[in-house]
Amino acid sequence: MSRPVTFVRFGRETVAAVGQAWSQLWFQSRPTSPLEITRAGVGAALLVNYGLATPYLFLFWGDEGWMPRSLLFDDTTNPWARSVFFYFTAPWQWIAFHVLFLLCCAALMLGWRTSWVKWLVLVGQISYAYRDPILVNGVDKILISLLFILCLAPIGRAMSLDRVRAVRAAKRSNLEEPRRHATAVLGRAPARC
Repeated sequence: MSRPVTFVRFGRETVAAVGQAWSQLWFQSRPTSPLEITRAGVGAALLVNYGLATPYLFLFWGDEGWMPRSLLFDDTTNPWARSVFFYFTAPWQWIAFHVLFLLCCAALMLGWRTSWVKWLVLVGQISYAYRDPILVNGVDKILISLLFILCLAPIGRAMSLDRVRAVRAAKRSNLEEPRRHATAVLGRAPARC
């Protein structure tokens, strides 16, 4: 085996081992149903909240709304406050991000592609919170903290569309295995009934 292939495989195995050790350190080997219920609840709450705020997108978070960007940058008390809205210059960018964020909230609620959607929802929630500090309250900070914990948690493995996809893939591979075995033994594919 060539050296680069061995190194890549070693890297994959190492990352997988570190991920498994992280999960074993912070999470017990128990059903993740409470985490999945929390995931679905947080996704639904964010979807409803920001879905109802859609008509007021430019008023709440736009440059001509309650908090113009010029006033926001005058406040230098928190240099770590970041938002993707700081980089938007055209209205279509706000609309595109808002639609993407709502779709990600729906995907988080349903558990579809949870491994990366949860990070996009976290970035979106932080962006909305820091773009207009007038609207931020304790619930927003709790949601950010909860989303961060969910990003590190092994969610999407039960009670989700990711679980349905994994079960279907396993069933499909089990159905294909006898067909491959029959092809190898007989030299041809078995006849279908």
